Amino acid sequence: VTYQHATEEKRYVAFRQRQGSPVEQALAQTSWLKLPFGYADVTVSGIQTDFFNPAEVYGYWAWEGLADALPRDYVAPGLSRERPRETSPRNPNYIASVKTAESLEKRGKDKDAELEYRKALLFDDAPVEALIGLGRIAYAHKRWEDLHQWLRRALKIDPDNQEARELLFSKSEIYPLVVQADSLRENGQLDGAKKLYQRALHRDEHYTLALKGLAKIAYQKKAWTAFQKWLNQALVEDPEDSEARALLNDNPELRSLLAHAGSLMAAKDVKDAEKACKKALKLNARSGQALKMLGLMASEKGDWETAKAWWEQWVQSEPDNPDANYHFGIACREVGKNRVLIERKRLFKLSQRHFDAVIANEPAYSDVLYQRALLERWRRNWENAIRWGHKQIAVKPALSHAVIGLHRIYRSFLHNANKDRVLSFLKTHPSEVADYFVAEQLRLQEKYSQAEPIFKRLLPRSSELSKTPLLLSLLKLYVATGNQQGATACFDQAFGDLSTRTDAAFLFEATKYIFDDRELAIYQKMDRLRDVKSFFRQFWKHRDPAPASPNNYRAMEHFRRMDYAEKNFWYDGIRPPARSSDVTVGLYFPESYKANAEFNDKGLIYIRYGEPDVTA
Repeated sequence: VTYQHATEEKRYVAFRQRQGSPVEQALAQTSWLKLPFGYADVTVSGIQTDFFNPAEVYGYWAWEGLADALPRDYVAPGLSRERPRETSPRNPNYIASVKTAESLEKRGKDKDAELEYRKALLFDDAPVEALIGLGRIAYAHKRWEDLHQWLRRALKIDPDNQEARELLFSKSEIYPLVVQADSLRENGQLDGAKKLYQRALHRDEHYTLALKGLAKIAYQKKAWTAFQKWLNQALVEDPEDSEARALLNDNPELRSLLAHAGSLMAAKDVKDAEKACKKALKLNARSGQALKMLGLMASEKGDWETAKAWWEQWVQSEPDNPDANYHFGIACREVGKNRVLIERKRLFKLSQRHFDAVIANEPAYSDVLYQRALLERWRRNWENAIRWGHKQIAVKPALSHAVIGLHRIYRSFLHNANKDRVLSFLKTHPSEVADYFVAEQLRLQEKYSQAEPIFKRLLPRSSELSKTPLLLSLLKLYVATGNQQGATACFDQAFGDLSTRTDAAFLFEATKYIFDDRELAIYQKMDRLRDVKSFFRQFWKHRDPAPASPNNYRAMEHFRRMDYAEKNFWYDGIRPPARSSDVTVGLYFPESYKANAEFNDKGLIYIRYGEPDVTA
């Protein structure tokens, strides 16, 4: 026998010097041996003198020539005289997958490593290395059921694998305790179950199954403080434990508080609703519902910093929740709008990451595609914003606020980008909406003779575009050119033919600047279209100075002012909060002031009150 290591040679010499048993004598006579373990660069491995059980040596490893060298009448306990089968060569795909998985595991990429180990299982009928790898990952993440599953399978294939035994039996004393405790708990023997769970924790204070078991006992006893304590400890050990999260939210006291907070929030009792939500967080610091409501109440007050803080806790607590990612993405965008360049870029990038996480899994979730469009709009990537807006309309064409929002993005593009850039994009992306905004650009440039035929061409055959914005644009064009009859016809048709929620939204956008607080409150509570139609009829009738005339002069004046403001007072940028210089007296602004996102203060005043009486 040829050895390449002096240590192995010494072992062999020592072994030969104590020949005695038939197996030892046979080993001494064997011409060459082969063991599938030991040093990778040694062709023939030596024999460890502290490991010598003939049955194990012969049964688990292939010793070429040993069977022939043994006396025919010698049979050691458990020793088979049958020659062991040749080990088939390993599948190269299996070896490659295991190596890749081990590399990923060393770099801390356990999720990717787990996928590779699972992939390796497909290529081999004795995948010990892959099973042990899966066991290591389960051990690292304290998934004890998985740990037992993988390592038991590995030991069925290789019963003496030391790594598998060490990993498995380091926990083997605890797991049966928990299984026994679960059985006692299910049979109503709560005190006995509690003692066993505590014994398990005495051996391993981080054992999540025991922590959850104690929480379940606390639930049955209605001991809510202990219930929360054990589950919070379990979530510290494994923040992604879905069972612990579900249990924590199943607290009846918590459910009652959250329902009460929801009722208060609906009744606009924000102060008490916030108190109820914060009290709920004391019962479950990870309550997504409480964190969501606190963020919503903050955002309604325009306090996006606070909303972002609440929703950040929510997304950390439930990283895979699309609702949490959606709301946190909105908050990052709204906070980022008001930050300096570097911080704005960072927050916009964070916002994009969370929107994209939702889109990747649920592209039809809420209006996430439109929210993504708004992010690009604030980046001033108008073309991308328009593309995202169209994606949203394609998925949910009846989403009226997204349709209105897409038109706002187009208008921002018209007012803020280079005119040639706008025209080039609109002509290279032909659609009814693009044609409409080509005409709008011409109207804003007062090229009325070129704009009018486009509006008229689109009006009878419009399918993807609501007729309402076409009629309102024609109305402003006719008012600007003095065509009273045409303007009145467009007005009557736009407000008389209202048939969809989107039509109603376009009419509201055109008139919201002159609403008083009472009218706005009434309008926001309306659910039925016929009520909205009746509301607008009364809205203009109330303002008509000459009801007997076929023309509503106040309506015509309003749209003349709108046309003038669009050309002279447009502003759709960041709006700092308005504050009074006198801290003892707050400034009063009508509620409709908050709805303005298109004009500066001069424009809003002009639309509401008309030409100034005195100019400098």
